[in-house]
Amino acid sequence: MLISHEHRCQIVRALFGRISTSLAAAWPTWLTLKILRESNSIIMNAAELLTITRVIRSVPHCRLLIFGVGYDSHYWVACNRGGTTCFVEHDTSWSEQIAGEIGREKIVIANYAYRCSEWQRLLTTPNNLLMELPPEITAVTWDVILVDGPPGWLPEQPGRMQSIYTAACLSPRHGYVFVHDCDREAEQVYCDRFLSPEILQRQVGTLRQYRKLS
Repeated sequence: MLISHEHRCQIVRALFGRISTSLAAAWPTWLTLKILRESNSIIMNAAELLTITRVIRSVPHCRLLIFGVGYDSHYWVACNRGGTTCFVEHDTSWSEQIAGEIGREKIVIANYAYRCSEWQRLLTTPNNLLMELPPEITAVTWDVILVDGPPGWLPEQPGRMQSIYTAACLSPRHGYVFVHDCDREAEQVYCDRFLSPEILQRQVGTLRQYRKLS
């Protein structure tokens, strides 16, 4: 059976992607994470990936919750080997594609009620922002929460208002919350309002790192 050149390239890219994931999970450095993101089309840059990785690795048997699945999901599972990793995703077709790499049991499907264009109005009604999530999410004390979804790029898309607010509610004392894409106004405002600048530890690129101290 003849394999087309395009198909061969896809196979090589897939194999290299798996190799780079294993390498980065075993030896997470700026260089290995740069190779990882370039070979897997990951949006986060190497410095952002490394910032999150260091915190995950600092927590024994880390319980890691991530809002949004993507091309980096398999890396987070590998990085947190020995811990618990769970994803919250709203797009069922996209989650099915990623489930083939990380396992369907790691993904919880949830609904977002509001579009990006509604972010200013919702600041006055924060009680409406708490997401309805199953006990497998709400009953766990999450050591690290990463908000990297929903996409939130277009006015008609679901925004991250609910995921940021819910992350703030779920995070325990001394828990870490990361929020990506904080170059966008909605993310900045919601982080300042519900996580607060007082617990902001650092910003790397467009990634903010918070730690709740009380």
